Amino acid sequence: MKYITLFIPVLLGCLIFSIPKSLTAQTSQGSYLKVHFKNQGSALFNYSGKNYRSTTIKFINNKNVDTTIVKHIDLDKPTIFSIGVILKNGIMMYKYIGFNQGDTISIAVSDSSFSYCGNDKRMILYNEMFKATDLFHYTSNPYTIAEYDNKKAVFEKLRNDQLNQLTAYMKENKLDSQSLQVFKNYIDLGYYDQLLAVNYEKSASPGWKHPDMERFDSTDLKNNLLFSINTNEIRGIFYYLIQYYANLNNKLDRPIFENISLLNSRFYKTKMLDGLIFDGLMGVKLLKEHRQILASLKDYMVDNTDESITLTKEGKITKEALDVKLIGYDGKTTLFDQLLKGDQKIIVLDFWASWCAPCIHEIPKLKEANGRLSKSIKFISISSDQDSKKWIEGCDKYIVKENSYLLSNISNNELLKFFGVTSYPTFVVITNKGEVLSQNYLRPTEDKFDIDLQRMLEAL
Repeated sequence: MKYITLFIPVLLGCLIFSIPKSLTAQTSQGSYLKVHFKNQGSALFNYSGKNYRSTTIKFINNKNVDTTIVKHIDLDKPTIFSIGVILKNGIMMYKYIGFNQGDTISIAVSDSSFSYCGNDKRMILYNEMFKATDLFHYTSNPYTIAEYDNKKAVFEKLRNDQLNQLTAYMKENKLDSQSLQVFKNYIDLGYYDQLLAVNYEKSASPGWKHPDMERFDSTDLKNNLLFSINTNEIRGIFYYLIQYYANLNNKLDRPIFENISLLNSRFYKTKMLDGLIFDGLMGVKLLKEHRQILASLKDYMVDNTDESITLTKEGKITKEALDVKLIGYDGKTTLFDQLLKGDQKIIVLDFWASWCAPCIHEIPKLKEANGRLSKSIKFISISSDQDSKKWIEGCDKYIVKENSYLLSNISNNELLKFFGVTSYPTFVVITNKGEVLSQNYLRPTEDKFDIDLQRMLEAL
């Protein structure tokens, strides 16, 4: 994630994008995801749902036998999915798939491969269509104003290369004009996602007017791009827009929620803005702050009720959760309550699993944070692996040994229930007195991970 919890992490690996030849054709049929596992394994489908919230659908096979899992999904427009799988050798593979109402997407996962099986052979593979660098993943860091001219030249070349390859692919494969427009919009979203990604804080140029903002700000362009397809990257563009107007009005020092009022009014009371706000609230530490922010933004939102958010719990951890048994890397059994003891006032819990691709993606940055902050903050990794051997292998491979524990039983587990852990990774911040500070904290790859932890520490 580039900044705050409004984003998903940049995914590195094998990038494949596939889409039906008649992507925009609506049908009355349901849409389905189908995953065939040769052995034990997992696949995570991440996408922006109908409510524009970042959503993950998990497929997990705990048996060493051929298993097919099918799940229904409700879509209202072309949607871009990222799929993450960890293979048996520990290599992560990612693919990007786009499909619409009525499609059934099938993939197969084996020990050493992850393949797309098709949708009645109506799909197109992204890596066959585009040989140029993918715009969305060209860079993981926003650029400074001084770099604008050079960056724009690079982004324009990438965009033109992909548009030319799309045109050639269309002629060869008879891609229909409606699906062609969806592809063009996705390419343009990648272009603006990079072009608008300016680091205004490092640039120190308040009031700067982005040369491309006037064109992007036109009603037709924004509507065609931002409202035509569902993709997580749209929230990234929203964030950059807010930062742009904050810098333009010399208000970068204000919290991002206060600067939402600077957006163009056309974005007010849209599900897209609601999704950005709700996902952003997942990084807010206290329930009372959730409510204060929602109250201040009620004029900009369609739905500002508490029920729309996974709320942070107030008060202390329950005795049932404190009494949960865990197995340490050394094989010894301990109670969760014992892990809270120590000089560090704040404890960061990383709920993960060795089969979870996004979890593995966070480990390097988590270890870096531990190295910087371990004198005042304790980091504990808690795995939900059901196979203890897989967990040990994961700990050894990714060097997750210190303060590393395995839940002895994940079925109806009181610790998972109390913290509301339903997806991985989940980061929770508590005190050594058992008080919850954040039930859904930022990921280590986010810029504010250290900053907000220090603020919590200072507030104690």
